[in-house]
Amino acid sequence: MLSDPKPLEADVLEGAAHLIGEMQRLRHVMERALPYTHRTHEINDLALLVLQGRARLWTTANSFCIVERVVYPRQTNYHVFLAGGDMDELRGLHEEIIAAAKADGAGAVTLTGRRGWVKALAAWGWKEEYTTMRLELEV
Repeated sequence: MLSDPKPLEADVLEGAAHLIGEMQRLRHVMERALPYTHRTHEINDLALLVLQGRARLWTTANSFCIVERVVYPRQTNYHVFLAGGDMDELRGLHEEIIAAAKADGAGAVTLTGRRGWVKALAAWGWKEEYTTMRLELEV
């Protein structure tokens, strides 16, 4: 016989409520950024990524950054999956995200985005390495 499931701890529920509140507060900013995913995600998918622990959400007054933890056979990286809002606020998150990646043992932080990010992050030593190409397929 299966035992009764453990009740959720109050801090887990509070954390989930805080996350949902932040996503509701910044929903308009997230929805402006979502077209850059090429329809791979909707707002609820972003919430699930974070609630399931597959990504982490950083927020400021008017901005957000969603970072995935990507585990490869020989290294773990943090990947900035989606960000939006005020560029100065996003730059302000840089040190916090880098510190989290280091604390987690990540070997690198990566980002795929528009070309403007190259200039925006150059002061911290970020370098453009690759070109991403895309071919839409008819289904």
